[in-house]
Amino acid sequence: MNYNLKDGWLFSLQNHFENLHSVIKSGDFWARDFDDSSWKKVSVPYDWAPSFPFSRENSSGTGYLPGGTGWFRCHFDGSTMKNKRVRVCFDGVYKHARVWCNGYYFGNHQNGFTSFEFDITESIKTDSENVLAVCVSHEDIADCRWYTGSGIMRPVVLKVTDDCHITDDGVFFYSKDNKQIYVDTRVKNAGSIKHALEVTVNLADKDGKSVYTRTQKGDIAASETASYEFTYELPEVHEWSPEDPYLYTLNVSVVSDGKESDSCSQQVGIRELKFDADKGFFCNGKSYKFKGLCVHEDAGCWGNAVPKEVWARRLAKLQEAGCNAIRMSHNPHSDELYQLCDEMGFFVMDEIYDEWQEPKNKWWQGHNVYPPSHQGITDDFLSCYKDDCRSFVVRRRNHPCVVMYSIGNEIDYPNDPYCSPKFKEMTGNNDASKPAAERQFNPNHPDIGQIGGIAKMLSAQVKLWDTTRPVTMALAFPELSSDTGVVDALDVIGYNYKEQFYKEDHKRFPNKMFVGSENQHGLDAWRAVTDNEYIAGQFLWTGIDYLGEAKGWPVHGSYAGLLTLAGFEKPMYYFRKGLWSSEKFCKIFTAVSEEDYWNRPWLESWNYASGTKVDVRVFSNEDEVELFVNGKSAGKANPKEKGFAEFTLDYEEGEISVKASSSDDVIVTTGAAVAFNATVVSGEEVQQIEVSVVDDLDNPVVTDSSLITVETEGCVLAGIENGDLADVTEYSANYRHAYNGKLIVYVKKCSDNASVTFRSAGKTELTVEV
Repeated sequence: MNYNLKDGWLFSLQNHFENLHSVIKSGDFWARDFDDSSWKKVSVPYDWAPSFPFSRENSSGTGYLPGGTGWFRCHFDGSTMKNKRVRVCFDGVYKHARVWCNGYYFGNHQNGFTSFEFDITESIKTDSENVLAVCVSHEDIADCRWYTGSGIMRPVVLKVTDDCHITDDGVFFYSKDNKQIYVDTRVKNAGSIKHALEVTVNLADKDGKSVYTRTQKGDIAASETASYEFTYELPEVHEWSPEDPYLYTLNVSVVSDGKESDSCSQQVGIRELKFDADKGFFCNGKSYKFKGLCVHEDAGCWGNAVPKEVWARRLAKLQEAGCNAIRMSHNPHSDELYQLCDEMGFFVMDEIYDEWQEPKNKWWQGHNVYPPSHQGITDDFLSCYKDDCRSFVVRRRNHPCVVMYSIGNEIDYPNDPYCSPKFKEMTGNNDASKPAAERQFNPNHPDIGQIGGIAKMLSAQVKLWDTTRPVTMALAFPELSSDTGVVDALDVIGYNYKEQFYKEDHKRFPNKMFVGSENQHGLDAWRAVTDNEYIAGQFLWTGIDYLGEAKGWPVHGSYAGLLTLAGFEKPMYYFRKGLWSSEKFCKIFTAVSEEDYWNRPWLESWNYASGTKVDVRVFSNEDEVELFVNGKSAGKANPKEKGFAEFTLDYEEGEISVKASSSDDVIVTTGAAVAFNATVVSGEEVQQIEVSVVDDLDNPVVTDSSLITVETEGCVLAGIENGDLADVTEYSANYRHAYNGKLIVYVKKCSDNASVTFRSAGKTELTVEV
């Protein structure tokens, strides 16, 4: 039996922000009888950082939000746990977690992105309350190049079984040739006597009909771990694919001495992957190009504790643009995101590290502003990499979406930290503002020659737990690192922003498949994929804006995404949709001609001063589009030549429209912003309300930036996000400015008669039932 410890948690941030939280300055927080009655009630997953203000005293690299040392305490009933084996399982705690139960210390875990568990059986009280205490230490807030969050970021589960139970790596499902299925099961006897076991595996289709059931029997000695291997050729298979992400349900049960002692159930998919050095990537015999996007884990006001419903909305929009692949940058993500990728049909490149045993630069006062910090995972790398790799693979290997394991991102970034006397000067893809001296060879830096050996070591650890998927790595400076032996450790070679080396290096490494592991948004980078059969695809940086890696205050995140932090589409979203999607569409954006060509804002607006020269871009995948102003043709163009059609017009009030053979679009001159329009995206736990400011004819006023106040009844405001990365309004506030006339509101429903009211000066208020 599994118990999700979602509720019943109490939280306090130690020695920080005395005026904002109940802060305990001393005391035995781990003790069972500690008085925590004044602590804040929270639900887990919980990231404490977004509940505090942005501050330029914090690190720009991690989004100007705080860290600290936080304590979590959970009170739970143990009356059903008599004579049971109890394990507490954490999917992810950032970071340096220490765990107690009823005052007994069980251990620690350093990596904030990998799962871990402890057997707490000996501490459990079945006749009174139990207290689980977790200390989370994130004092080194300049420890990463992007936002990491702080807290128990992912679910915590109590697994209650008999002595004979399935181990945390105890179920491995895979298939060959889409017919032969394999289920490897490991069972541990944690008791002191021998037991007679029956291990049963059942595979059921989507309708619940069993397609395979087998049982193996045998004795298991005290303290022994036994393996049970099942194999079967299915007469008929419904394959998993992006077009039809069909999932079976795998059920495993363990019966000990005639009584069920443990069981588990999970969704699995059957598909055949092929990685061809000359032809690229295949799934079920069909050729695919990865139309991929890199994503970080945060979602604005949620921090890194992102509900599944929020990710579902984001992924649905990315899929509509034609995206079929996600790169988990640059760490394992929450299991719920992999579940969604399984269900929706995304391929996944999973990734474990951004740095190894030598630290990268961490920018804490603005990007490329010296001196950097060198905090991070490197202190624990050599002592933890085996456990990290095991968790990384075992936790995700039953997800059909996962097709590759990446052991590192830009470990070979020039002079950060590695260099070589072979290059007197090295420039990386993100070095535009870096001082010239920092690009020069420095003999005091570690030599890049060592990374080949470490890559082989990590690749071997990954393959210890799964040999059915290839190992890859995202290389930033292959003109040097490809000579270190690192390529020998890889099955698939990933290049970041290095399309110019595809042809030459395909000849150098003829038995290796190539993929663009990180790429710019331009048309040339995509043509490098479509023009070369041996390139499996690309992963754009990025799919969604994210917190951290900020240029400098007040900007607290990166604008690199196709979607804003609020999950709204940008112009580049439609540029990409034109390249990737088969669904015909047109989309109009405009900007003033005289403004800075590269940095001017493109808006869905037709509101300018009379006579203003206006550039119009039409994103489309049609062969030809025709633009009209107030019903008069302004010309025709082919958007496929450069990814969009472009026109320059003298503004005149009214309507601008575009027509193509199968699609059209129109925007009009709007009146003053006087009201709101809202769309509710319903979820099981979280309701997402997309709010637009409109004129008296219900037309969106995208230039509006009014302050909007949100009031709730029968529900709890979980946060507001507008996508403006320069807006440092506290996430705990019940107000925020509209950005491009929009924002999104997240609420958690408490009653059947819940509603949310939106107010702003000069506008008719709107109440929405949720």
